[in-house]
Amino acid sequence: MTTDESVTAQTTRTPYPDWTMDIPLIPKFFDIAHLYAQEQSQPEQSRRLRLNTLAVLAVRFYLHEFHQIETDVARGDAWNPAIRAIDDVADLPVVGMGVLECRPILPDQETVELPLETWCDRMGYVLVEVDEPNRMARLLGFADPVGDLDQDTVSLGRGEVRSLDDLHDFLERRQLVKQQIDAAFADVKAAVPDEATEQLTTEFAWILMRDRPAQWGRKAIKAVDRYRQENLEMAIREPGILNEEQSTDTDALRDRVRTLFQTLEEAIDHLET
Repeated sequence: MTTDESVTAQTTRTPYPDWTMDIPLIPKFFDIAHLYAQEQSQPEQSRRLRLNTLAVLAVRFYLHEFHQIETDVARGDAWNPAIRAIDDVADLPVVGMGVLECRPILPDQETVELPLETWCDRMGYVLVEVDEPNRMARLLGFADPVGDLDQDTVSLGRGEVRSLDDLHDFLERRQLVKQQIDAAFADVKAAVPDEATEQLTTEFAWILMRDRPAQWGRKAIKAVDRYRQENLEMAIREPGILNEEQSTDTDALRDRVRTLFQTLEEAIDHLET
């Protein structure tokens, strides 16, 4: 693109919406991004790591400083050397809620392609314009998870994002729902062996993060059915290993799980009205 064409593109672009937020890219952010970029010898891969890292740090700063929302960036794939070397990831775990994907877009880009590895377990996307020469990141908005996983490609454009207020409202609702989860899971956990608690709870958490509320109950029951089979096999191998509470009839356990997810779906419906 020539200089004249660049100027024309900048002057004809739709102005930034009022909800965008500028985040200064401080030297520490560049130090981390440069460190990760050095892991790759290929210029394009190095550039990808640098942009992804800056986008994640900008969103993390925004959530911490403006909304006091706790994140755990170290648990993300973008902070795992083995994963970021092969996958195009810019994920940011939000404590107790799920994972946001922080996708970088350059000032002269209108759309970005969402990598396949970010489709399945993200609760949403934050589009971040990274302007390295001016040491600035502009948070452009928030987009929902990918709905149709059968597509060949998925792109996200500047005009397809919702406001940052929507992002904050979404996370606030998610936090309130988590409180419901913590209280309701206690009843289910009491009915499973200690060694199965983490496995089943993790699977429930993935269902909540990955699937739509209308699918929660059905998928959770499938998880319980798998647990039932494992439970029966355990009882055959080691009679007496389960106590009376943990030997609860499977139908009763399924009822508990069904009630749990109905409660959560109702809580979300209430929060969204």
